[in-house]
Amino acid sequence: TDCSVLEVNLSRMSSGYASRLSPYPDKGICGLPEVYDSDRALKNKIQTLKELIREAMKTPAVGHRKKKQRTAVLQSGIVFLTGAGISTSAGIRDFRGPRGVWTLEQRQERDKVKKKKTSSTPDDEALLKKMAGEVNSIEDAKPTLCHRALTYLASHPLPPDKNAFNEHEQSSHRNEKNDKISFPCPPVLRFCVTQNIDGLHRRSNFPRDKLSILHGCSFTEICEKCHHEHFRDYDVGTVGMRLTGRSCEKCDGALRDSVLDWDDELPELDYGLAVSHCQCANLVISLGTSLRITPAGGLPLLAKKFVIVNLQATPYDDQAALVIRAKVDDVISSLMISLGFCEWLNETTVT
Repeated sequence: TDCSVLEVNLSRMSSGYASRLSPYPDKGICGLPEVYDSDRALKNKIQTLKELIREAMKTPAVGHRKKKQRTAVLQSGIVFLTGAGISTSAGIRDFRGPRGVWTLEQRQERDKVKKKKTSSTPDDEALLKKMAGEVNSIEDAKPTLCHRALTYLASHPLPPDKNAFNEHEQSSHRNEKNDKISFPCPPVLRFCVTQNIDGLHRRSNFPRDKLSILHGCSFTEICEKCHHEHFRDYDVGTVGMRLTGRSCEKCDGALRDSVLDWDDELPELDYGLAVSHCQCANLVISLGTSLRITPAGGLPLLAKKFVIVNLQATPYDDQAALVIRAKVDDVISSLMISLGFCEWLNETTVT
C-alpha cells in the first residue's frame, strides 16, 4: 500500500458533498486532538446536564391570556444544534476531526509541498483499516442513536419526578382568578438546527416543522416555481442549488438541489427560525459540532445558557454552562435513561 492508494480511498470516502464543493482554501482550524472525559467525570456531567434540562423546562404549563405572555409559555423547551459529529457513528466522516475530510486534505497538501516520500506510514495503514467501517455512500448511512433520540424528544415531555409533578399538579388545578389557562406539558425538544446535509434527521422521521436545515440536504430537491420540497431516498447529485434535470410532481416546475456551496447564502426561512428559537431558548445543546462555521457556530450564544458536547475544543468552551468531552451517542444514551425515558429506543422507527 502506498500514498496513492490512500488518496484513492480518501477520494472515494469524501465523494458526494465534499468533492462537489468549489475550491475554498480557508476551511478553518482542522485536526485538533480529541479529548475524552473520564468515566467518573462523564457520569457527573450527564447528571449536571439533566439538571440543566429540568431547570430549563421549569416554565410552568400555565400562561396568561395576554398574547406576549402566552407566546413565552409556548416557547418552553430545549433547542438542539447538531453537526457532523452526530453522524460519525453512521459511517460518515466529519470534517475537522483528526481524520476529518478537511484535516486529511490539508495533510495531503502539506505532504505535497514538502515532497515527502510516497511510501505509506503506519499511521496511513491504520487509517485505511479504519475506513472499512465507513459507508461507501451517504445513501447507505442510517440514523444514529442520537438522531433517533432527538426525534423522540420532539414529541415527548419530561417524565416528571415527584417534586416536579406536585408543582405541576398544583398549578394545573388553580382556578382562573388571575385569568389563567392551562397548557399541556411541552416536548423536551422545541426545535433543532442542523448543519448536516446527510438527511439523517429526516430519515429518522424528525418533524420538518421543528427543523432548520441551514446548509441544505443531499436528498432534497426544491421546486423553483412552487417551492415545494421533495425528499428523496437517493442523493440528488449536485450542490450549489443547481438544476437537477427533474420536474416537480406538483406543478411541473424545474427542481434544484438544496445544498449550499461555500459562498451561497443560508436559506432565509430556516436561518430566521434558527435565530428566533435560539434567542428565546433557556438552553441550547450543541451536539457534535466544532462551532467554527459562521453564522451557525454563533447560534448557541443567543440563548440564556448553552451546553457543548464535542470531542474537540470549540471557540466558545469558556462561555458554555457545561462542556462534555465524549461521543455524542454515549452521552445521549445515558442522558435519556437519566431523564426517565427507559423504553425510548423501542418506540422509535427510521425510514
